[in-house]
Amino acid sequence: MSQTFYMTKSHLMSYDYCPYKYKRTIIDKERQPTTPQMTDGTEKHLAHDNCVLSMDLKKVPESFDAKIDYVREHLPETEDPLYDSMAFHEAEKLELMQDDLSLFKPKIVETTYDKTISIGDDFVAMRGRPDHIYMEADGKYNIFELKTGQWKPYMKSKIRKELAFYHILLEDQLDAPINWISWFYPRVEYFEIEKIKSQSINAARKSIEKLVNAIKEDNFPATFHHSKCSNCFLLEECVWRS
Repeated sequence: MSQTFYMTKSHLMSYDYCPYKYKRTIIDKERQPTTPQMTDGTEKHLAHDNCVLSMDLKKVPESFDAKIDYVREHLPETEDPLYDSMAFHEAEKLELMQDDLSLFKPKIVETTYDKTISIGDDFVAMRGRPDHIYMEADGKYNIFELKTGQWKPYMKSKIRKELAFYHILLEDQLDAPINWISWFYPRVEYFEIEKIKSQSINAARKSIEKLVNAIKEDNFPATFHHSKCSNCFLLEECVWRS
């Protein structure tokens, strides 16, 4: 008999991070304590949304330094280097697009989408809420994610898979094709935009299938690494200790 499994991008990334933690927090519904990093990330996302949506593009100044100041005025006044980094990034976009700012603002912001796909004889009810979706000059959409944590080069395959999850979710729900993915880490002033790769889409599909199989088989081993486990709220009772 076929089954239907509910899945979000966060579920997929949680399982990749540690299957055991996925089981405890998603299946067993144990609430993970809210950390200052979580709260700060939410605040930064809301501030960025408000910034890009509230700017009056008719009032954008001409010089680059003035553009930085103009963007910064639309972010919280607190002295925070992440806000300064966001202001510089958005000012760079304004500078690059100054002859035509019609594509500067996102077409879609923080909108939830649902879609059901088949995995073998089973179904996956996908749900996702991309940060921003932009229209690019080629008439194709660009799925954008803001990341407020640290960036490491090895994380590129992970972020590609995250955005490929959204591509699978959205590919037949928008009024134009999705050709691009992009991400920005203001903590290290790192922005990248690239064409979505078929390898990333295939990797996301395989990860979805892998999670479905793990749920059906109740197979959630703990994966230990000192750097990721040292602050886990399950550390003292984790099964890898036994």
